[in-house]
Amino acid sequence: MEKEKADTRQRRERIDLRGATDTSKTRKSQSALRGQLTTLQGRLDKQIAALKAMTQARDALADDIRQLTFSNKALTAKVNKESLATASDNTTQIALKLVREKLAQAEKRIVMAGQSESTARARASVLTNELNKLKASTRITDAEMTRLKQQLKDQLRSQISTGQELVQREALQAQVEALSRTQSQLKTQLAAQDGDRRVLQRTITALQGRLALFQQQSTAETAQQASSQVALRTLTEKLAAVQASLMAQKARSDELEKQKTALAQVAGKSTTQEKQLAALQSQLDTITAANTEMKSRLAAGQVERVQAAAELSRLQVQYEASTKTNTTLKAQLVALQAEQERLDSAKGEAGKVAVARVDELLKANAGLRGQVAILTSAQEAAQKSAAEATAALTAAQQRWQTDKAQADNSQAAQLAKVQAQLAEVTLSNTDLKTQLAARAGAKQTASVVPLSSSATPPDLNTPQAQQAYVSGVMMADLLRRTLALQTDLGEKPDMALLLAGVKDGVTGAVRLGKRELTTQSEAVVARLSAKEKAKYDSGVKRLEALTAKQKLLKRNGTMFFVQNRKGKRPIKENESLRISLRESTLSGRVLREGQSVQGIYSAQLPYPVQQALMLGGLGGSVDIYCFASDIYPPNDVPAGIFAYTLMKYTVKTQS
Repeated sequence: MEKEKADTRQRRERIDLRGATDTSKTRKSQSALRGQLTTLQGRLDKQIAALKAMTQARDALADDIRQLTFSNKALTAKVNKESLATASDNTTQIALKLVREKLAQAEKRIVMAGQSESTARARASVLTNELNKLKASTRITDAEMTRLKQQLKDQLRSQISTGQELVQREALQAQVEALSRTQSQLKTQLAAQDGDRRVLQRTITALQGRLALFQQQSTAETAQQASSQVALRTLTEKLAAVQASLMAQKARSDELEKQKTALAQVAGKSTTQEKQLAALQSQLDTITAANTEMKSRLAAGQVERVQAAAELSRLQVQYEASTKTNTTLKAQLVALQAEQERLDSAKGEAGKVAVARVDELLKANAGLRGQVAILTSAQEAAQKSAAEATAALTAAQQRWQTDKAQADNSQAAQLAKVQAQLAEVTLSNTDLKTQLAARAGAKQTASVVPLSSSATPPDLNTPQAQQAYVSGVMMADLLRRTLALQTDLGEKPDMALLLAGVKDGVTGAVRLGKRELTTQSEAVVARLSAKEKAKYDSGVKRLEALTAKQKLLKRNGTMFFVQNRKGKRPIKENESLRISLRESTLSGRVLREGQSVQGIYSAQLPYPVQQALMLGGLGGSVDIYCFASDIYPPNDVPAGIFAYTLMKYTVKTQS
């Protein structure tokens, strides 16, 4: 061992000596090369300076040549001018000759300077090539020195590692054996965890497939609902067009009535005119009857529209319930995926715990399958109802179009006859035409007399009259709701201007242009939307602060389920029990007192009630905090309640 160490030491000393010698030689060679490089660099700098001086001299000569050329041109022009006056001016010719001689000398100097510049450039190029060769030689020498240094270091490291290699080899052998045993154990645990992971992966894949199917069905239902809404909007627009047509027909009827009155005042002047008036009266009666029939058909169409809107609202409620259930399934799927990630990251845990967790997840999967089946049946029922509502809307629309076409054709023919007869009467009696024109002018200049409170009340004895009256009441109710919403949001509309806008909108005499109407209506909608959003935001913050101090069982969006009293046990499916539901606003206004009724627990119950019963258990009590829009469709909100009103529901059960 000592001999090996001595040999190693001697080899190291010889290597050090040889490395020092090589290093010294290399340094000397580098010093010589650097000296040559410095000398060449100095010579090159001198040549560059001389080249710059020559370039400056050439530029100066070029300036002189330009000046002499300019002088030559001036003298030539001068000579040309003076030669016309006198041909014996020797002084000018001598000056011109001197200038030309100077110009020739300057050109010779430029040629010599150019030759000197070319020579200098050639010498500079030679020096540059020599400099580049020296630089390349220097780089080669540096690389050789670097290689020798690295070789010396490698030899030293190999000599040092030779003595330590035996000791490290034994330690490494022991570490390899320990790592092999650990690797075998890890492989065993990994195989068990991989089996658990594959089971979970299959479960999650099945759930994702069912969820994708449910989402496709939900998308189809949404598209069907959108088509129903489009059909409803189309029907509404056509009803509005019919109303406008009726108003125009009424205006024409009023004009004919005025003409009939004027004709009646001068009836004694002509027997022929009396006969024509009688014919006009009969035709006016026919038109009035047609208008009455058209109004009744319009009222029937409005009733069908109201029924379709109610059916659409019911479908919207079912769709919202399906959407909430879909959200719950997504949350459960996310929880399962998180559980899988946790199992993947904790592969060192015991296999029994993983197997038990897999059993629990399989049970949860079975429950989810049941919920998916129930939701599928509910969705099919909702789709069937939507199809029936769409068919009803289509039938109503076809009936309305047929009735409108018949009424328009009949009224157009009758009006054409009346207008022809009126033209004949007007042409036959010039005096009567003058009187009618005077009366029409007087009526146009007269002020409109408003209806007095003592006007004759409407006749509501026929179903058609009652339906028309109900349509007006419905429009007034919509206007009342709009005014109540604006007032609650802090708006104070001018009633006189509001009623004037309603009147002008009905008669078609709008006082603003389309651009102003669009701009101002968008401004009103934006302002009210901002205020309503602020109400929602403050309501959410209030509910979060209120439920933070209580035992929150569940939160779904803006719906909070809080425990009042814990039940004795979970409620079973189709179990009979007594349920009480109390409805009130968060401010204390009671809308429905909780009367106990007998019922059966089922997943088909409304979502808030079903969730409260499931979370509270038998004999429990749960409070539900939410917005009114979470419970009521937009058109069914009770009076004095708005979509952003905070509500409180208390659900209690007893066996």
